[in-house]
Amino acid sequence: MIKRTLKKLSIRMKLKINRNIRAFLFICVVFTLQIQAQGRETLSLEQVIDSAYRNNHLLKAAEWQVKEKEGKVAEIKVKALPIVLLSGTYLYNHNIGKLTVEEGALGTYSLGTFNFQVPYEDTKIAIGNHHLITGGAFLYQPLSQQFKIRTGVEAARADTEVSRKELEKARQQIKLGVEELYYAILINRKQIEEAELRVELAKVELYDVESALIAGEAIQPDKAGLQAELADKEKDLLKLRIDGLNYWSNMQQLTGLVDEVDFVYPDVPDYSLLSLEEYKRAAKVNNVDIRILDKEEQYALLGKKATQQGYIPDVGVFAGYSYIHGTDLFSNNTSVVGVNFSWNLQNLLTNKQSVRQLDAKIHQVTEKRMDTELQVNSQIENAYRNMDYSRELIGVALREVKYRMEDLQVKEERWLTGLNTPREVVEAQADLAKATSDLYAAQLGYVLAYNQLTLLSQGR
Repeated sequence: MIKRTLKKLSIRMKLKINRNIRAFLFICVVFTLQIQAQGRETLSLEQVIDSAYRNNHLLKAAEWQVKEKEGKVAEIKVKALPIVLLSGTYLYNHNIGKLTVEEGALGTYSLGTFNFQVPYEDTKIAIGNHHLITGGAFLYQPLSQQFKIRTGVEAARADTEVSRKELEKARQQIKLGVEELYYAILINRKQIEEAELRVELAKVELYDVESALIAGEAIQPDKAGLQAELADKEKDLLKLRIDGLNYWSNMQQLTGLVDEVDFVYPDVPDYSLLSLEEYKRAAKVNNVDIRILDKEEQYALLGKKATQQGYIPDVGVFAGYSYIHGTDLFSNNTSVVGVNFSWNLQNLLTNKQSVRQLDAKIHQVTEKRMDTELQVNSQIENAYRNMDYSRELIGVALREVKYRMEDLQVKEERWLTGLNTPREVVEAQADLAKATSDLYAAQLGYVLAYNQLTLLSQGR
């Protein structure tokens, strides 16, 4: 009986020593992983956003679209200038044309008693020579179309402004996307840290039960329940890691970053807010979507004006000069000056239909603008509410982090004095990691709500 009791005590002491060693080694592994992570490059949020501005392909495409529209403006301006046509031709004529003057074609003349015909026989006269050279210049200056051309330039500029606003909107969307992914990755890494600690804790608990089974102090169902709990924790960890890979893949697509880097947690300022109505009034003037629709309306109005100017007949002046060498049938030098008038009466009908289409386009833009204003006001209200909610949530999360840090410090001190087990320290680390990820999430909501509010109302 005494031998059996001593044997059980010996087993318990060995198991307790093994559990402590296992927990201690896990703490060392956690610290080692943290040290290894410090070896990666570290970027701030501003650096990541700058990388997105430099490398994002959709943003570059939008920038090229603006340049394309600027080129269109220059192209239309050229139409107001005179049209100049230059031409030149060289021909080698193998068979030279000849003019035949028949006998007596120029009359019969008498000289005394002698009569003779002119010419006295059929005569062939060569016309030109083998080499024919022509050259010319023609200039046409449109007059009545100057009004339509100027309107076209204004319409092209309005279209260019639409592209610029779309570029600005693309930059805003990229900035918001990078900020959201930046915080999401920070949150995900904290959640993975917590999940890894939870998995290790589950392994320690399972090890304890297995040890208890050996000592005869536990039953098999306890082990099965802990195995299921461990599998559940590992499943949660796997999901978080997959989420992290997806976040990083999206970040690479937006920013062009290749190697995974560490992120500096940004400072979260305490923003001062204007009144809700002030944000709504500012949005009517500054919101990018509303400004795009304003430019689209301006573009449609100018298009209608240009179409109406198409009723005017085409009037212009022209001048020309031609030079011909190699034939005697035409003058070598010829110049002309004149006025041209043309009027396509069919345009009176087609332009009328075009005006109706543009009127419908203007009404569409007006309705879209009204709907966009309602949407923007609703989004501003939501962002304003989220600001208040996130500010309160941050205060609660900060208090929880503070208390979790104090709890971890106490348990680490107790562990060093032998009053706590390493398992309790690891559990406190997991609780702190969870509280930190909750704080990050609250601050993410706060920053994104403020940025959304700023972009909706200020357009920047």
